[in-house]
Amino acid sequence: LHRFALLAAASAAAVAATSIAAANSDAAGAAPFALQSGASAVMLPTRRIVLAGPALGWLLGGTSVQAKSNEDSLSKARANIDVAINLIRDLRAKWPQDPVKAAEAVSSATGSVVLNNFDVLVPAGQSLGVDIEGLGITNVNNEAMGWRSGDKVVAINGEDVAKEEEAVKAVKEARDANKPIKVSIQRLLQGPFVLLERDLREVYQDTDAYVPESEDVMKKVGSLRSKASLVADGVGTSDELLKKLDSVETLLEAYVKAGKAAAAPAAPKKTRSAADEDVGALFG
Repeated sequence: LHRFALLAAASAAAVAATSIAAANSDAAGAAPFALQSGASAVMLPTRRIVLAGPALGWLLGGTSVQAKSNEDSLSKARANIDVAINLIRDLRAKWPQDPVKAAEAVSSATGSVVLNNFDVLVPAGQSLGVDIEGLGITNVNNEAMGWRSGDKVVAINGEDVAKEEEAVKAVKEARDANKPIKVSIQRLLQGPFVLLERDLREVYQDTDAYVPESEDVMKKVGSLRSKASLVADGVGTSDELLKKLDSVETLLEAYVKAGKAAAAPAAPKKTRSAADEDVGALFG
């Protein structure tokens, strides 16, 4: 009887905890966590988790609450935010004095696609390990060199190339002279601002530190883009645009500096009383 009573109490506590968690989740609009138990899943709010004490853990056999977002995706989210900050810093370091050029630079940096320029160094006498069609890289045979299909060749050993024949000629001349070949590449990448809101939410849910709401950050990003459009049309100055850029950087830095949420404290171990020993002897 004692064991059946304990099972009933634990079941009631679990149901109550699930109801409270669901209500909190609906009220707060928080992204959910998944609590797995066999084939069923109970959704709990992300940032403020309510547990029903030892009874819930005992009932579910010690099953832990797991976030949908694993450590890998969280690391990628933080890295993407850091890339966005570095783009802003690079832009400020090369800030154009001409308002129209400054506006174009901001629109490009916060757009869906960004350009990544880098060099691939090929040792003397070694094959490039790719095919070239036009100036595009195809059929990559040696990815370790850093090539990707779709890359565009823009220069060979510091000399700009505008068509395939010029690139082939420059490579042949370097080979004939037994010299290393430096291939300057332009690669199109998805911009960090495309998934920025998702990344901000993921970090927000993982930290106990104060960070601005992700919606507020994205409003600032939207305001920056709108200002860039106005400045490009001759309305506003590059200094006004730069202030908005600095404001976005400050908000993003708060996310990069935010630490992880503290782990929940372990429940104190319950000591067995004399009554427990008597019950154990009776039913054991």
